[in-house]
Amino acid sequence: KLYRELIKANPENVTVLNNLAWMMAENGKVKEAVTHAQKAALLAPDRPAVLDTYGVALLANNLPKAALSNLEKAHSLAPEDRSIRFHLAQACVKVGQPDKAKTHLEALLGDGKAFPELEQAKALLKQL
Repeated sequence: KLYRELIKANPENVTVLNNLAWMMAENGKVKEAVTHAQKAALLAPDRPAVLDTYGVALLANNLPKAALSNLEKAHSLAPEDRSIRFHLAQACVKVGQPDKAKTHLEALLGDGKAFPELEQAKALLKQL
């Protein structure tokens, strides 16, 4: 509710749009998530976190090709961001590129460093 009020006051605030989109996606309001994420991505097309949110929202809406495009760009802008790379691997699976997904997951898991989606990444790799 707070984010919606903030958007009313400043409808082009990329951070607020992005955070609202992320919360919507996590709460199953995926169509609304895409709407806010898309607007944020149009306002900040080179911000990796925004492209990541947009990609995740698109994946949640079963639009994996569009998600892949945004997540590839996000990864190219922030190759060290492990969460973005995990989301990219998920998109690769959804578009039928399991080998590419496996390469990303093995790179993520190979050095033993922790990241929020570590357990999900392990489980996804086992499925491939």
